[in-house]
Amino acid sequence: MALASIAVLSVTVAQLPAIPVVLTVIGYVTGAILCMIAASFYRASRDSRRSRPDFRVTRGWDKLVTVSVTVGIVAGLANAILLATELAK
Repeated sequence: MALASIAVLSVTVAQLPAIPVVLTVIGYVTGAILCMIAASFYRASRDSRRSRPDFRVTRGWDKLVTVSVTVGIVAGLANAILLATELAK
């Protein structure tokens, strides 16, 4: 989802003189909101599995989720800034 938000951001920036409002809203929603929801579901499922005796921590997935959320939020905020400047015109 973070990559989708980056893709929307790059398409939006490529069309810089006339920024489509719909694309910036989609980028904001996928980056800032859906990334957090997906990370919350992953962490909730991981925490529910911790009670089992055969649970092993997978550090790779945890780092991937952390990086994905960080990238998603940054891309979502960039889309939100573009949306705010477009609506302020």
